[in-house]
Amino acid sequence: MKFKFLVVALAVLTTISSPLLAAGATVSRNIALPSGSLGLYQGYLPLLACSSSSSCTVGGVELNSRNIQEAFVASEQNGAWTPSKALTPPNGYKSSQGVTLTTLQCPSLGSCSATGQFGTATGQYPFTVSEVHGVWQGGSRLALPANAATSSQFASPHAEWCASAGNCVTVGTYIDSAGNSQVFVAFQTKGRWGVAHELALPKNANIDPHASLTQLACRTTGDCVAVGSYTTSDSSTQALVLPEVRGRWQRGFPLSLPANASGFSGASASELTCSATTCTLVGSYLTYGGALEPMVAQGWGTGWDRAVGLQLPSNAARNPQTLFYGFSGGVSCDSSETCALGGQYLDNTGHYQGFLAVGLKGRWGATTELVLPSGAQQAGHNGGVVSVSCVQSVCHAGAAYIDSTGQYQAYIVTRTSSGWHTGITVALPGGASSVGVDGGLYSIECSTASTCLATGSYLTTPIDYGGFVVTLP
Repeated sequence: MKFKFLVVALAVLTTISSPLLAAGATVSRNIALPSGSLGLYQGYLPLLACSSSSSCTVGGVELNSRNIQEAFVASEQNGAWTPSKALTPPNGYKSSQGVTLTTLQCPSLGSCSATGQFGTATGQYPFTVSEVHGVWQGGSRLALPANAATSSQFASPHAEWCASAGNCVTVGTYIDSAGNSQVFVAFQTKGRWGVAHELALPKNANIDPHASLTQLACRTTGDCVAVGSYTTSDSSTQALVLPEVRGRWQRGFPLSLPANASGFSGASASELTCSATTCTLVGSYLTYGGALEPMVAQGWGTGWDRAVGLQLPSNAARNPQTLFYGFSGGVSCDSSETCALGGQYLDNTGHYQGFLAVGLKGRWGATTELVLPSGAQQAGHNGGVVSVSCVQSVCHAGAAYIDSTGQYQAYIVTRTSSGWHTGITVALPGGASSVGVDGGLYSIECSTASTCLATGSYLTTPIDYGGFVVTLP
């Protein structure tokens, strides 16, 4: 699944069952890509934003008729999907280098904001594009900080949050004039984006900090936190927390790691979710024995507890090579502070498996192995749990696994008060046989305990990918 950039020969609504729903799987209609599209780029369709239970937008990247990456979106309202819309890059830019989409937020019906990256002869640059009253506008180049390199640039937004239509914040990375990787923040106010500003990294950051921001969450305007990783002066990678407090971004600081963390911890923050009272951060770190283990931490602003290591299933390898996919959905908490997270680990037989964990009011139990269908071989190197969504103490998780024939399949599991239930394999559009190595479920978003929408991709031919949408119920 899925470390690559995207596109979609988009596709279909699939209704499936779960322990809460009637049995059966029904494939619905296709959603057409922009005219002339050659299909999904590398099977990647991670962006999903819903302004209500009946209004959602998906975003990704398709290959246009010239075989060049092109950003696009498609929306539904009350189950009716509109034709996909190609998002145009900034004025004067010809998309010979390709356009990707990295964030998507829809704070209200007909109002969305997206950010991405476009290529030129001098580098890769960030852009923003908005939907206003149901119409997507032309893209605008995002102005980088004053110390940004003017050539050999590689800048991109990575996460976004919107308080309301036309009022958003985005964080990302860029190359400064000395050739070092730095992080930025930019604000949209009343529909206009301002110049991005450099964010201050921890004082022990390396001259070239290789800084990266993976997720952003806000309680309200001026009260946000971004997380990621950076390299210290002794060349150790550390998990990074960058808080905004009462409208002022503070200097970032390293997350306090579990007591068994190595001095060269290789730690990173992969997932983040926030409630009105606290945030939950999920990531991985190296123990002093060299094992890459999962961790979770809670906090807000400049006050964060020490991260706690999560106990993996008893069949985990000595080095379980823990992986969180980082598509802004690997951890979810509801209003009752019931939370769930999921990822992948290596077991002691050399197979890759999915894992899940549940927390309540900040207290997390041991992880459990993702239970696969009868005959499944393993979750696989490109499988495991990718995205979760919790509502009213019920959690749904999207995953992938390798079936008895060696093909990857998309999979949804549900947790109720009685625990995690055996999942349902998604019936793919047109009777397709596999989601492929790069496909599967990327995002899932639930509005009630039994009403969800999920997006993913699948193989339409042995080498080409299409996209699908799954609705529950």
